[in-house]
Amino acid sequence: MEREEIYQLMARYRAGKCSPEEVLLLMAWLDRMQTQQSAGLPADMQATVKQKILNNIHQAPASRNIYWKRWAAAAALLPLIAVAWWWKTGNVNTTATAWNSISTRKQEVKKVKLPDGSQVWLNASSRLEYPADFNSHRTVRITGHGYFDVAQNSQSPFLVEAADIKVKVLGTAFAVTHVKGQPARIAVATGKVQVTEKEQVLGILQASQQLIVTPQMAMMSYIDSTSIQSWTSGDLVMHDVPLQQVLWELENYHGVAFETKANIDACRLSVNFNQSMTLQNKLDIISRIIISPKIKFNTTDHKKYVVQ
Repeated sequence: MEREEIYQLMARYRAGKCSPEEVLLLMAWLDRMQTQQSAGLPADMQATVKQKILNNIHQAPASRNIYWKRWAAAAALLPLIAVAWWWKTGNVNTTATAWNSISTRKQEVKKVKLPDGSQVWLNASSRLEYPADFNSHRTVRITGHGYFDVAQNSQSPFLVEAADIKVKVLGTAFAVTHVKGQPARIAVATGKVQVTEKEQVLGILQASQQLIVTPQMAMMSYIDSTSIQSWTSGDLVMHDVPLQQVLWELENYHGVAFETKANIDACRLSVNFNQSMTLQNKLDIISRIIISPKIKFNTTDHKKYVVQ
């Protein structure tokens, strides 16, 4: 029997409108539920809810008294009915985990101090979420680009979730990038982290290592540790990286999009952009650095740039 049907039958019983056939149907459902456990409400709350149901049963119309023995026989299942009914009607105050959310605009970098003393730098156009009871559950969610300096606590691992990818640490400094349409990237400045995707371990990273994850593969490589956190001060320092990675960083920070018509697969470069530079300054520098193939950036609205 579907859950909505159960709710409707309970409502009809409480209103004294159940036919004998409907009561028997509800009894059959109770019989099938005997092997299942209570849904885990606190004991005092279960007792309260149970008493409410018992009161309701005693108040049932006389024409329903014939079914009292069946209800008594099913008394062990009352917590199950309580959970299903009072969750549906709102008579039990469930405590869903509350999450705090912090976001950044384009060209904005924000420093966040978490309740346990850990610090997070959010890059432009990013969002961080963490539970209100963070000291009990050191789990955060990241969309965009964040750099984490985690306070050590061997009794409570720190977990970063980026969609299906999870990064687990005890105390370290690392960066996570999770942007739609781009490979996920995890880079470690100090310490060690474990990266999983859908419960499968992709790798254990140490200082100056990064993992790039695409739907097809996960690739580990070395990275200059200074480039991992340079953006936290508004700068962008990258050494011997693909041009596409630089363009992704510029997209995220400046809120623009690049459409590539030139073949830039083999293009690699090193850049050192400071926060006072405009996007056009940076693109002019890239055009001068990349010699083969010679590239240029064209735009008509300063929002979408064509690389050709």
